[in-house]
Amino acid sequence: AKRFAAASAIMNAASFLTTNLIGQIAQKIGRKPALILPIMGMASSFILLSLFRHETKHFNILLGGLAACSLGGSIFSILAALFTIAADTAPVPRDDRDGGNANAPGGGEREEMLVRANMRPDTYAAARQVIAEKTLTSAFGLIEGVVWLGFVAGPSLGHFIAARYSFRATFFFAGALEAIVGIGALCGLAETIGHARGAIQWRLTTPFSGIVLLNRSSYSRKIAAIVMLSLVGSLGAISIVPLYIKKTFGMSTQEVGYIQTIIFLSGAIGLLWVLPILRNKGYSGKSIILIGLITTAIALGSFTFLAKGWEVYIASLGLAFSAVLFPVARALLSRALGAETRPTMLAAYGSLEVLAAVVSPLMFPNLYSLVQPVKFGLFDLLTLGPGVVFLIATGVLLVACVIAGTLPKTAPEVAEVPDTQWHTTPTATDAAAAAVVNNNGY
Repeated sequence: AKRFAAASAIMNAASFLTTNLIGQIAQKIGRKPALILPIMGMASSFILLSLFRHETKHFNILLGGLAACSLGGSIFSILAALFTIAADTAPVPRDDRDGGNANAPGGGEREEMLVRANMRPDTYAAARQVIAEKTLTSAFGLIEGVVWLGFVAGPSLGHFIAARYSFRATFFFAGALEAIVGIGALCGLAETIGHARGAIQWRLTTPFSGIVLLNRSSYSRKIAAIVMLSLVGSLGAISIVPLYIKKTFGMSTQEVGYIQTIIFLSGAIGLLWVLPILRNKGYSGKSIILIGLITTAIALGSFTFLAKGWEVYIASLGLAFSAVLFPVARALLSRALGAETRPTMLAAYGSLEVLAAVVSPLMFPNLYSLVQPVKFGLFDLLTLGPGVVFLIATGVLLVACVIAGTLPKTAPEVAEVPDTQWHTTPTATDAAAAAVVNNNGY
C-alpha cells in the first residue's frame, strides 16, 4: 500500500510538472511532437512496469518510480495535445464571403443564415464565435466521451489478460499498444499548427504558469474555480463509492466493479449523447454548466440516503451529467483567452485536473474514515453515518453552482475583425444574427 501511495504521488507530481511543458511544445514546436512524446512516455512506463519482479525489491522501487514519472507526465499531456489538435481541425464557418455554403465546414441552416447575413464586422465576429464554440464543445465532448468509454473497456481487458496470463503481461500489452498508437500518430497524423513557430518560453513551462494564464480575467478565473470545485467534489465522492457500498450494503468486489462501470458508462453517455442534445436545443454554455453541476450534486447527495443495494445502481445512473460541463468549460476558456494561447490554456486546464486528482482522494477518504454516525430529529429518526461525506461533496458542487450563476450569459470574445468591406451600418439582418447569438448564450 505504501509503495502504491508513493507511486501515485510520483505520478501526480510528474503530471503537474510536465503538463505545461507539453503545452509550450504544442504551441511553439508542433502539435505532433506534443502528442507523440507523452504517448511514447506512457508506452515506456508500461514496459518498465512489466519488468517488475518480486525477488528484487529495491530494483522494483526504482523501476516503479521511473514508470510512475513517465506515466504521470503523459496522461494529462496526451489529452491536452489531443484537445489542441481537435480545436485546430474542428470545422468553423467560412469567412471568405462564399455565400455560406451549407456543405462548407460549419455549414447548416442556422450557420448558413449567419454567414449569408449582411452584418457589421462585430456582429459577424460574434456569430462566427458562436458556431466555432459549438463545434469546439462537440469535438471536446467526443474526445472525453471516448476516454470515459476507455475507463469502462480498459479495466475489463486488463483483468482478462491478468487472469489469463499475468499482471506483467497486462502492462506489456498496454505498453506495446501505446507504442503502436505513437508510431501511427507519427506516420499518419498531419501537423496542424497554423502560426509561425518560435522558441519555447521556458517561464511558461513551470507548473504555476498555467494558473497565471487562467487568472488573466475575471471570467477565466470563475471558469477555473468552477472546474476545480466540480472535479474535487465529484472525484472525491466517486473515490469513496467502493468503500461505502461495500461497508454499507455488503456488496462483493464484483458488484462494486459493476457500479464503477455504470458510473463511467453513464459519464460517456452524457458526453456522447446528452451534451449534443443540449447544444442542439440551444442551451447556453452557462446553462449546461449549471445543469451538470445541479444534477451531479443531487446524484451524489442521494448516496447518503440510500437504504437498499439496488438503489445504488439508480443513483449511479444519475451521474450521466457529471462530465458534460468540462467540454463546455474548455470551449469557453478557449474563447475567453483566444486561439493563440489555446495549447497553453488546455495544458493549464490539465494542471487543474492534476491538482484535483491529488486533493480529492486525499481529502474525502480521510473524511470518510473520521465521520461517525450522527442522529437527527425527534426520537433520532434520521441517522447519518459516513455517507454524510457525499453531502460534503454536494456542498462543494453547490458552491460551484453559485459561482456559475454569476457568469455572464454572453462570454467575452477574442475574435479577429473581418474585412472592413463588410457593411458597417446596422441592418435588420444584424438584429436577427444578434438574436441568434444571444439565444445561444455566448
